[in-house]
Amino acid sequence: YGYRFVQAEVSGIDIARRSVTTADAVLPFDWLVLSPGIREDWSAWQVNDPQAIAELRRRHSGAMQSAADLPALKQRLASFKGGDLLMTIPPAPYRCPPAPYERALFIAWWLKTQKIPGKLVIVDPNPMMPAFRNILLDRYKDQVTYLDHAKVRSVDLVRKTVSTDIDDIRFDEAMLCPPQQAADVLWQAGLIRREEGGKLSGWAAQGATDFRSAADNRVFVIGDAT
Repeated sequence: YGYRFVQAEVSGIDIARRSVTTADAVLPFDWLVLSPGIREDWSAWQVNDPQAIAELRRRHSGAMQSAADLPALKQRLASFKGGDLLMTIPPAPYRCPPAPYERALFIAWWLKTQKIPGKLVIVDPNPMMPAFRNILLDRYKDQVTYLDHAKVRSVDLVRKTVSTDIDDIRFDEAMLCPPQQAADVLWQAGLIRREEGGKLSGWAAQGATDFRSAADNRVFVIGDAT
């Protein structure tokens, strides 16, 4: 059907030379469609060391960046027998806005129906979506503590504590979801939108109606990276 499928990880994009680099080859392009997804910005929580980030993801990933983290999250929840189960929600914008609230409803239902002596503590820097507020805070008021407009400032893995604008919150188990940005490859390629004043927004620069990159009209960026 006139296409060639290449199973490879993209390590770099050269817009000027119109090429995509993988471990095995450099692929030229006439037109390029990019859908690389997101990365998590742990530096917003004062975590910059790659080993510390890897340990946080291993022990307490919220599994919003990669489906590869879901089996470990499932196992952690299966082992949860009680206590404070912390869930952080990224500041908007982030991938799939209803997803954290849908997850919260499932977990609250699970705690209630399984009679697990635990509490879901939700730290949310955003206003909660109205469609979820009444159900979550009425039907599951004994299972949920909801802190809205609460922004995480830092995380202490040793003390199992997150520090927020409101207070320090201790947890027994956690699903940590830091702020999100466009995936690494878009930063490398220089395709991130600048805000007024020149600060990088964290998201791809593209047209709202045609998805064309501001850097090259033969490049399109789609999906969560925008």
